[in-house]
Amino acid sequence: MARQKAQFPQALKILSVLGALVLLSGAGVFLAVRTPNAITKLPDFPVTRYMESSGLWSHENYKITGRVDNVLLRSTNSPRILISIKPDGSDTFLPVLLENGNSKKPVQREQKLILEVHLGPLREILCTAYAPQ
Repeated sequence: MARQKAQFPQALKILSVLGALVLLSGAGVFLAVRTPNAITKLPDFPVTRYMESSGLWSHENYKITGRVDNVLLRSTNSPRILISIKPDGSDTFLPVLLENGNSKKPVQREQKLILEVHLGPLREILCTAYAPQ
């Protein structure tokens, strides 16, 4: 009987340490999921101003939230791909040059993405970062 009483506090300590670890890991996952994405804080890309070629600055960052319509051009020599994306709330399809390095997830048709974009020197839309929506 003395052994059983000595084992009970030890088991209680082990269970309390394991419970604390589970709570801490759950809190860490909750905070990691709740942290806002830096891309979502950017202003929306002005589609109509871009289509009318009226006064967009090439060094400002914007976000495009939408669905990938098609992967138009994929090159084996370059990590860049050309995609066609339909922004949410618009009927216009935009061509976007996307760096698709090995560290990023591949882009597919019908995929919902949030893109961080800016205008290049030739007024092309360049994507610097993207995340699934």
